[in-house]
Parts: sequence; C-alpha cells; structure tokens
Amino acid sequence: MACIRAVAAANAQAPAEAKVHRREAAEEKRNAEIREQAEAIAQTVTPQVSVADELAKLAQLKEAGVLTDEEFAAQKARLLS
Repeated sequence: MACIRAVAAANAQAPAEAKVHRREAAEEKRNAEIREQAEAIAQTVTPQVSVADELAKLAQLKEAGVLTDEEFAAQKARLLS
C-alpha cells in the first residue's frame, strides 16, 4: 500500500513540475526578447558628440604629447570631412 501512495504522490507532483517548467521557459523567452530589443536599441542610439568637442579632445591629446602633429592633422581632417 505504501508503494501505491508513493506512486500517487509522484504523479500528483508531475503537473506542478510541468507548470514550473513552462513558467521558467516563458520567462527565459521573455528575457531573450528583452535582450534582443536592448541590443537593437543600443545599435541605433549613437551618442551626440559635437565636432568642436572632438577637436578640443584631439588638441588636448596633441598638447599632452599623445598625438603627433601628423596624427592630429589626420584626425582633424577626418572629423571635418
């Protein structure tokens, strides 16, 4: 009789476990969709940096000796083109 009760108890848990599995699968799918949306937004949003700000940064790098005159001129030309 104890064996029958154990089988009955195991069968009673099966639907609950299936429900949990379905819930976890649905949550995983939602999370994947959210990640995809976030990646799409990140790819379309570009920071708005002015050319003047970029030139100022380049000038600071040149003054600090990080950029040579030639590198500064090349980057400046790239920004202004």
